[in-house]
Amino acid sequence: MEIPSLKRCSARQSILLCLFVLSACTSKPPAATDSDDELFKKLEAEQVQRLRWLDTTDPEDAAHAAILKRDYRLMEVCAYACSIPATPDDQYQNLITRQGALRLQLGDVVFGNEHERLYLKAHDYAERYNREIQQQAPR
Repeated sequence: MEIPSLKRCSARQSILLCLFVLSACTSKPPAATDSDDELFKKLEAEQVQRLRWLDTTDPEDAAHAAILKRDYRLMEVCAYACSIPATPDDQYQNLITRQGALRLQLGDVVFGNEHERLYLKAHDYAERYNREIQQQAPR
């Protein structure tokens, strides 16, 4: 494989490029504006609405309904990374392959107190759901 030749820069171009790079490194991010706050509140409201079902659904009842359908998939919680609560981390890939998973996508940003409450509740829900499924799943 041949390496393409590099174009030579003039001294003036080199200096301008260096100044541009240095100015980008020292610039400060813009201050938050009302529109940023409004966007943040909108995103929080969307995430809270998407997770509201956690307040009205019992994980053991949901697991029993799945078991009646012979659906032994575990609940996978995905934030920054994915995990299957109530299972050993080193068994993650084996469980996904063997049983499959229902994915509960949380995202990696917590937008406010209510979103944080539901975020934590999602982990608890998945843990309780998975324990119930594991007790009934065929070995």
